[in-house]
Amino acid sequence: MFQSHETAKSLTWHAARKSIDGQMSHLVDSPSWKLLDDKWTEFGNELRNLRLALSSDGFNPHSSLSSKYSCWPIILVTYNLPPWLCMKQKFMMLTLLISGPKQPGNDIDVYLEPLIDDLKSLWDGIRGVYDAHNGEYFTLRAALMWTINDFPAYGNLSGCVVKGYKACPICGDDTPSHCLSNIKLSMNRTRPEGCIAERYIVEEAVEFCTEHLSDVNIVGVPSSQKMGVSKPLSSCIVSLVDQDLLNQAHLYVLENTEEVLPYIEQHMIHIKTAYPKFRKRIKWMQDKHNSTFIQWLRFKVQSELNEEDNHGVLENLRWLAAGPNMAVPLYKSYLIKGDVRIECEPFTRGMPNVDTFDELVGEFGSQNIRDGCEDIWIE
Repeated sequence: MFQSHETAKSLTWHAARKSIDGQMSHLVDSPSWKLLDDKWTEFGNELRNLRLALSSDGFNPHSSLSSKYSCWPIILVTYNLPPWLCMKQKFMMLTLLISGPKQPGNDIDVYLEPLIDDLKSLWDGIRGVYDAHNGEYFTLRAALMWTINDFPAYGNLSGCVVKGYKACPICGDDTPSHCLSNIKLSMNRTRPEGCIAERYIVEEAVEFCTEHLSDVNIVGVPSSQKMGVSKPLSSCIVSLVDQDLLNQAHLYVLENTEEVLPYIEQHMIHIKTAYPKFRKRIKWMQDKHNSTFIQWLRFKVQSELNEEDNHGVLENLRWLAAGPNMAVPLYKSYLIKGDVRIECEPFTRGMPNVDTFDELVGEFGSQNIRDGCEDIWIE
């Protein structure tokens, strides 16, 4: 992961973010993360050290309840990454694939031994790992902090009893119980685990090569495709986006943009000051923030821009505060990066046909079109 410049940069994302109003929006805000940093300071001081979670569960690859055949993928998740990346398939590591006519049960620890040995080596440290973002070598360490599984798998991994009359490890003797009849399944001994593992390896290799060969010129491809030209192939039909949906999407983008985080904190303080009687009602505070933040941010950024020093407002923040355009040009066909041709049937009726952005402004007026912005939405 550290051999990719962008991925290596994302792996230290957790160090720069800040908790908003004490709420846990990422595991970096959790007590277990802070405990690890406090107890093993040398580990916590290296921001690139990995915090891992192990996910395990069995499934039937035949999608049929008439088969006893079982596959158990053991997946490691890297929580150094931001929330929008850590659960992407390319960042989830398939470390083991346990297969057979029945589930491993309590013998799963036998299959996990090689993985445990690797995790111990990672905890001790792997020297000579190259960080493409910082351009240096360092010693990489990793800690397994969480497990993700359902209740039966929890019993296999932890060695606790999770069935019978005292199935809850927390409740113990006070566990309320009710006996259910058994469900019998028939046998199917087909073994598709080979193609699952091969597909995963191929996808991982393609992802790795894609990141490292993104700037390489393609042989035998026309120059227009090499340049990644994107353009409409038809006239457009204009549609107006629903205001509530637009605000919901706009708020989501703002809440997940680093430049906006300080303004979110300021707005929460503003709400607490304006409504002191409701400051302890967390849900009310959050709802009030969601309904007023977009307009508050627009006026806040505009007031900062009107001052002499501009408060260092970035161009990106200025456009984010202004918000997206309600008027959306729709096209029957579109060429994306000179390679992908999108064909679709228009679903909007009774809207004017326009061929250029200037005609679009003439149809709806400049108040609905952001001046100088000709971004195109494709639906």
